[in-house]
Amino acid sequence: MRSRHPPLPSEARSVYSALRVFGVVLGISGLVLAIVCAANGLWLGAAWSAGAGVLFAILTWVPPTSRWLLPGMVLLGLGISLSLRSWLMAGALLATVGWSAWAQGRPGRFPEDFELTEPDAVMRNAEEFVEAFRSLGFEQVGGYQAKLGRVPVVVSLLMSPDGISYASVTDAVLNVTSLFPHGRRLLTRNHNVVGLPSETLINPVPGAEPEELAAGHRRALETLAEHGHLPLALIRHDLPQIAIDSELQAIEWMKGKSRTPRSADKRSLLDRADRAERIAAWQTGQS
Repeated sequence: MRSRHPPLPSEARSVYSALRVFGVVLGISGLVLAIVCAANGLWLGAAWSAGAGVLFAILTWVPPTSRWLLPGMVLLGLGISLSLRSWLMAGALLATVGWSAWAQGRPGRFPEDFELTEPDAVMRNAEEFVEAFRSLGFEQVGGYQAKLGRVPVVVSLLMSPDGISYASVTDAVLNVTSLFPHGRRLLTRNHNVVGLPSETLINPVPGAEPEELAAGHRRALETLAEHGHLPLALIRHDLPQIAIDSELQAIEWMKGKSRTPRSADKRSLLDRADRAERIAAWQTGQS
């Protein structure tokens, strides 16, 4: 069964790997301490030690985009605070969780300057995704790059065999896009985190690999065709600038929000009972 979350960005993978190792060690330590407590008749201490250690180990393996991460942090912290009877620790925990929730809602950092790359440029750890799209008949036609903070991000662009869709590929984010008249687009993506302007109809397939993403996009196109919406043919030489313009449009839209807009989409377009209404709203620019 595949993950319902996109892969971690390359810059975060080493940190999370170290954190997960630490979590396993702490989980084992909690179990050992629980055995010692139980041997001395301290059953409450044994329960707290085992529970806290195992829960911490589990939390280090929870993806950062999971809705269970913050509740798990609250449960762990309260458990530790109660077992130690430390109101200071409880206060520090609630402050940390509150700050995390507030930070998630703030408008994030946005890249400002986009530059075209060599046509075959690929971001580190994105090679397997690019090759997977190529195996489906997609052809790499260009790319662009920008810095997100200090992290350079390279986006590879690949056109579909039928010339009506293109894939945007980084080390963590995979999109397949088709363009429609009047500036509208269909976007199939491997996450469901951030909202986008009403001109974009979002078709999330969280955690999807290239093959599943391309298939989900094709099915969404067929559904739109049933409603009379046909995509525009793409011109390969125009794709890099089209993709950059799309990025800039989304950034300007998000900058106008006091909080980072979250996508309400949790299921793919085809899995939604209200897909006809969503398509109609997208057509009129009210989605």
